[in-house]
Amino acid sequence: MSGKRLARLTVDQLLQRFIEIGEKRHFAKITNDSRRYNRYVDQTWAVYTELASRGDEARDKILPLMDHRNPGVRLAAAGVTMYFAPELGKAGFERLVRDRNPGNEIESITADLYLSMHARGELIHKPE
Repeated sequence: MSGKRLARLTVDQLLQRFIEIGEKRHFAKITNDSRRYNRYVDQTWAVYTELASRGDEARDKILPLMDHRNPGVRLAAAGVTMYFAPELGKAGFERLVRDRNPGNEIESITADLYLSMHARGELIHKPE
């Protein structure tokens, strides 16, 4: 979805889009489809950027998604949260690592990697 199309969506529609993309990211990750996964990462950032452009209140609506039932949504929410509330994003990653189980193993490993990168001062992904 292009930036122009995202600009026409309401905040609630953008959040729903963020969730849909996170769920697709999870499926792409567990099926080892890196091409699609990378495309969904780009789409995640596009939705985040649009939400952030609408102010703190709109952007902060991502925070509850760190408790979503889908681990792909939780991982995506924690990732973007690192850019506006790093301690909360870090806590989201830590929960994914701590709550590791067969349904979220890949996201748990990824969250652990992101925490290591953060500890070394490396950026995970810089929004454009």
